[in-house]
Amino acid sequence: FYRANDPNTVKDGRWQPWNPTNTVVLKEKRHPVPMFAKEVDLVIPVQDIPIGFDLEKGDWVVPYGKGTKKDIYFRYTNSFTSPLNFSKKLEITFSNVNDGIQLLPVDSSSELRSVHEAPEDGYEHTFLLERERTDYKVIKGENFRENRYLIFRGRSVTDKNGRLLHAEYGKIYGPIDYGEGNEPVIRFTYYFNPDGTRNLEFDPGRNLYLMAAALKIEKFKKEARAKGQNWSAEDYDTLSRMEKSKMDLKQSLGGPPP
Repeated sequence: FYRANDPNTVKDGRWQPWNPTNTVVLKEKRHPVPMFAKEVDLVIPVQDIPIGFDLEKGDWVVPYGKGTKKDIYFRYTNSFTSPLNFSKKLEITFSNVNDGIQLLPVDSSSELRSVHEAPEDGYEHTFLLERERTDYKVIKGENFRENRYLIFRGRSVTDKNGRLLHAEYGKIYGPIDYGEGNEPVIRFTYYFNPDGTRNLEFDPGRNLYLMAAALKIEKFKKEARAKGQNWSAEDYDTLSRMEKSKMDLKQSLGGPPP
């Protein structure tokens, strides 16, 4: 738009200022690292009880899944009458005293939507998501959507004086979808760095889930080749399922840059 009757808007037939120089500061690309990156879509097996989730396995811990380490606990409660009358909560807690989580705004101006490094402190041990409404009004709405993300610290180890010796960090981009009608489901995307640094800069070409799947396939092929030409129908079927599983995982990790 232009300001009417303003002699500084147009001069000698040109908009003012003419041919300006604008400075754009880009976020620095530092040291992208391999991470476990996964889009979770799971049924919550039980309600009102904290259930452990393994960040390396990307699954609930046994007996509900294949996980072995209780990195994060999810506790889901739901009172459902109708799509317009319900109350549901998702409480996120952690295994160790120095583990925790904190909420930050997404940097929508950059492909790296998070900070480069996780903060050293400021972590809360509990994070609560809550929605409630009646037929006539919304009582509690969601506050964790696409414009925010969570940084978490887990697997922390301290010395006898409580000084932090080791921890592993990651991030969860909003939203976390939980409870679909009366169905106990949970959906979210996370990135977990197991190298013991606070680095949150993910290298999309080195997803540890995909790398592990590729190694598993190569190992299977090597063992099958040792049989010579005697591949069985079961061998081909197993390889096909492994390849499909890898492809499904790769497709599930599409979407916005990390």
